[in-house]
Amino acid sequence: MIKEILKRGIAGAIISLVAIISMLLGVLVVTGTSQITIQISEIIKYTFIIMVAGFIISSSTIIFSIKNMSLVIKGFIHLIITLLILKGSFMYLGILNEDYLIQAIVISLYIIVAAICLITIISENKTDIKMINERLKIIQKIKD
Repeated sequence: MIKEILKRGIAGAIISLVAIISMLLGVLVVTGTSQITIQISEIIKYTFIIMVAGFIISSSTIIFSIKNMSLVIKGFIHLIITLLILKGSFMYLGILNEDYLIQAIVISLYIIVAAICLITIISENKTDIKMINERLKIIQKIKD
């Protein structure tokens, strides 16, 4: 289990590192300059904090492998862990103030609820299709 946690955490840290590099390249492209003036200590601080946050958030996905918990509870626990880690990281780094963070949380919750509704509708449609196919088989047997 520890090996799996480390594997997921390292993957999250690598994804975070790629995100930081792509953000820096995005700033270069958007501003049209060929250099960014940032102190190396700031880059190291941002990189370290974001990679640790990515490690913890990705490692926390191990909760989805627990068998005797419902998916909703697992998702809610993972959401809380993610929000706490991101809030702490962003507030420490000074990326977001409280107002923008609340807006981001509300938008994220809206997207999660919409995704749950979509998944529910899709699963209900699959059940309906299965029922229709069974009835068609019965009708086919009657015809034969």
